[in-house]
Amino acid sequence: MIPRGLRVYLVISGVAFALGLLIGFSAHPV
Repeated sequence: MIPRGLRVYLVISGVAFALGLLIGFSAHPV
């Protein structure tokens, strides 16, 4: 079982990582 706190942390970090990628691609278009 994954602790609730760790699960929330993983979700938040995942969303932040996805936003970082989107911002990076938007700032540096191919």
